[in-house]
Amino acid sequence: MRQVVSMAVLLALLNQTAPALAAARPEDGTLEQVGYGVGSVFGTLVYGPLKGVLCIVGALASVPTIVFGGPDMAGRVVGAACRGTWVITPDNVKGKQPIEVIGSASP
Repeated sequence: MRQVVSMAVLLALLNQTAPALAAARPEDGTLEQVGYGVGSVFGTLVYGPLKGVLCIVGALASVPTIVFGGPDMAGRVVGAACRGTWVITPDNVKGKQPIEVIGSASP
């Protein structure tokens, strides 16, 4: 079972980098493209769980916010915690696109 899950995670991560490599500029070298792809995979492996923890904490913080601030304010708290960047892309690694740790509060 562990091998099946490991293979599924590996294939999912490789699937994320393939479109980015296909859309790369022609002047980028192959090693540079691979480096950005590997950087985005490892960045996602580190950043994804941290973003998940932030989203869970935001959801837990929204419970007392419902009582004191109302459902609209609670929705903004959850929105700010759970929206934003979840996957690090090669454009994030290159610095072309910012990483939004805290998303917009409005939908």
